[in-house]
Amino acid sequence: MSRKNSFYKVDLDIDVKQQFIKVEMELYYPILQNKTDTIEFMLHRDLKVKELNGDEIRSYTFNTISNQMLPEAGNLKVNLKGTMKKGELIKIRLLYEGQLGVLQPYGDNRLTEDWIEMGLYFPWFPLNFQQVSSHNIIYDIKVKIDEGYKVFGMGEVIKKNDHWTMVKYTPTNDIIIMASRDIKVESIEDEDFILNIYYDKNSEVINKYGLWILSKYKEWFGTTKEKNMSVVFAKGGAYARKGFVVLEKYKLESNDYNEIDYFTNMLGHEFAHLWWSNAPADTWESWIDEAFAEYSALRVLREKFGEEEFKKAIKIRENRSNNTPPIKNLDMSYEKRKVVIYDKGSLLLYKLEEELGEENFLKLLKEINNKRVSNTEEFLDILTKLFEEDITKKFERLLRDF
Repeated sequence: MSRKNSFYKVDLDIDVKQQFIKVEMELYYPILQNKTDTIEFMLHRDLKVKELNGDEIRSYTFNTISNQMLPEAGNLKVNLKGTMKKGELIKIRLLYEGQLGVLQPYGDNRLTEDWIEMGLYFPWFPLNFQQVSSHNIIYDIKVKIDEGYKVFGMGEVIKKNDHWTMVKYTPTNDIIIMASRDIKVESIEDEDFILNIYYDKNSEVINKYGLWILSKYKEWFGTTKEKNMSVVFAKGGAYARKGFVVLEKYKLESNDYNEIDYFTNMLGHEFAHLWWSNAPADTWESWIDEAFAEYSALRVLREKFGEEEFKKAIKIRENRSNNTPPIKNLDMSYEKRKVVIYDKGSLLLYKLEEELGEENFLKLLKEINNKRVSNTEEFLDILTKLFEEDITKKFERLLRDF
């Protein structure tokens, strides 16, 4: 077992009617820095920790005060018997359980009779932002759930006699488990990947736009490392992980459904994360993923619906970005951080494309994808190597002052 990865060996029981879960877990956790004497995790505040022990563990506390970044999370603090070095591996045994429910009406994760969706937004397993940023999570999970439910999610899922297994040994930054009585799956094979589409009514929008967007992104950015990809039409919010995209189904069914908005903000943005998903999510450096995904979506908007719609979208983002701070060193507690990271970031990339021209800009994007860039320093280094240093300095000023 790699000492760089956090390995979760889990038995998960889900009682859907009672909205109750019980978890028995062995977590093999790599120490991330020298002189570590405590480890802090986030865990859903409504869960009750019954047991937590290990050879190196002295004690633990579980503070159920909400976490700002994950409102449903409490703070689980594990105190060690001594200090440990970076790279050492600690085994933590846990038993916890609790009754969970629904987030806000269109929350990202939920546990209800018609839809189960549990991941880091509904933190059913202990994790911290270092793990999320490092993409170092692997797992082997046994899931027991009420009869009639189909389990699916990130990883290889197999139905056994009285349970399901879900295994993923390619490191990632989340453990997403979904289940439904009514889910259907359709698989589409391309020369470079297999796309699995999970839906309960129809997948028409994927056939109409999704495959075209994926082909454009492959043309512009090159291939993605993920060869087996999934798209899920969920009852909650939209988000993406490496090789796994979740789309908001309710927007397709609402009376105010707007085809161009869904094309751009759902399909365009979230599909782009199949290429742009390497940066830490909890710092201003997340612009590397979110701004690139947002501007990718604007580029396919222009390609499909024309320059006028593209200019409208740019203007909307300019108006939203007025009187907001610059991207560099942004305080992530700032109320409009999403506007800064997504909107202002995409505007900077728009300016950069105008400066470089389309051919050079796409050359830059292919190199960034190829190098799996995860922070601003790496991005600026590539920009300097490919083009004049003055262009890099100009872009640095925009990050700092715009």
